[in-house]
Amino acid sequence: NASGSSFQEIYRANYEAINRANYAIQELKFLTGADQALISRLDGEAKFLRAFCYFNMVRMFGDVPLVDHVPSKSSDEDQLMLKLRKSKSEVYAFIQSDLSSAIASLPDKSTYGSADKARVSKGSALALMAKVKLYLQQWGEVVSYANQITGYSLTTNYAEIFKVSG
Repeated sequence: NASGSSFQEIYRANYEAINRANYAIQELKFLTGADQALISRLDGEAKFLRAFCYFNMVRMFGDVPLVDHVPSKSSDEDQLMLKLRKSKSEVYAFIQSDLSSAIASLPDKSTYGSADKARVSKGSALALMAKVKLYLQQWGEVVSYANQITGYSLTTNYAEIFKVSG
């Protein structure tokens, strides 16, 4: 049931990640003199991760609180934000907004070196947006976003995925 420790842990872990993403997005606004391309990429990564967590949450729990910034302990409005659930449609709209921003600011995976190959890329954001559209049954948009994903391929030998070499 919903009071089980595994559900509580999933809920807590996702909101912890959302909180970290919110802090990153907030602090990036204060960077001056830094490489703007790097700031844009980091903002896109944080928004992708926040969207990913909300996508997990809305699928598992339905209506959830939508924490879109770092809350202030002295703000009654922010304290209310932490407790009131938003409708699934509002959460999905927020996810799509974050993913649209991420798609616009993330680079293609081909621009990353081998040390950064596990970073979130534009293709990652496009794939998650296609999956969101799939859950929303917006079939034409699923195809549109999926067709924009380039530079990836499926393995020819499925069993290799489960070996060290895979």
